[in-house]
Amino acid sequence: MDGGGLGWDFLNPDYPWAAHPDQVWIDGNAQSHVGALGQVKAGTFFVDTASSKLYVGSNPSGHEVRSSDLVKAVTVLGEGSTLRGIGVRRFAPSVPDMGAVVVYAANSTIDNLEITDNSTTGLSTDAANIHVTNVMVARNGMLGAHANYADNLVVTNMLSTGNNTEHFNRAPVSGGLKITRSRHVVVSNSAFLRNAGNALWFDESVYDGQVLGNDIVSNTGNALVIEISAAFIVANNVVAKKGIAGILIGDSNKVDVWNNTVTGNNRDLNIVQGDRRASNLSTPGHDPRQSLPDPTMTWITGQVTIGNNILGNSTGNCILCVEDYSHQQSAEQMKITSNGNVFQIGRASCRERV
Repeated sequence: MDGGGLGWDFLNPDYPWAAHPDQVWIDGNAQSHVGALGQVKAGTFFVDTASSKLYVGSNPSGHEVRSSDLVKAVTVLGEGSTLRGIGVRRFAPSVPDMGAVVVYAANSTIDNLEITDNSTTGLSTDAANIHVTNVMVARNGMLGAHANYADNLVVTNMLSTGNNTEHFNRAPVSGGLKITRSRHVVVSNSAFLRNAGNALWFDESVYDGQVLGNDIVSNTGNALVIEISAAFIVANNVVAKKGIAGILIGDSNKVDVWNNTVTGNNRDLNIVQGDRRASNLSTPGHDPRQSLPDPTMTWITGQVTIGNNILGNSTGNCILCVEDYSHQQSAEQMKITSNGNVFQIGRASCRERV
């Protein structure tokens, strides 16, 4: 299953077998999937579906060989359920299966789980009033965790690390945790480390979010993304190292950014406006549960307050950047305010650009 548009394909053409959920381990070491028997070499495997045969390139004699043969570990359907204290690893969901652990039950608690080494997504929560606490999602093939229509979601003490091992494209989705079409959500005291893709991503009309006290470090995509959403508090986070943007606020309004340390990213704080407008109901990304057009969700960047942050050592062309790619508003017209921030400039060619 793919996105089907330029720049929005799930699959990276350099990794064409990523969406195939087959997985093999030899002595606990993941093997790479190849598309033909003639390509098999040490460290790789090939699945011949026509003959129902599995070929491995490394000599299996005397070694433990395991392969994934089940799609899902747990599907939670009973309202008020608690899932606690288990490990889930090496399951084989395809992209449309949503995850190895899927929660469709409102008022549920997900506590003390380790969800690792699954073929696409580790955990998916798709109901209201779910608490996710002390959960590790690691080394999953596309995405550590996902939430949709998850009003009043609370995520605390999550460790999301090393996800997107199959090298899916950054868009439409890959990385640490992506939350879509949800209202009143909190992500706090969690760590998003070394994910290949966007680390923590709010998208498609998320309203009233709090991002508090997290470590978002050494991810390859944007570290924290607030996109076509509204009404956020981003406070007391450490956002550092390698991110395309440390904090990306795109087509979103009413965002307060306070008391964060953001350093060593390409652009530490990137505030942008594109061509999308929520008034155009044909544009994807609305929450269909709301009365449309939703007055709380304009997708027009504005009223962003930046205060008491440490911003610096950007590797790109600016530390704090404000741009309207639709060429309709200046930073002043967007009502972007910056006060009481510390800017550390690591090299002479890097300057504040507003």
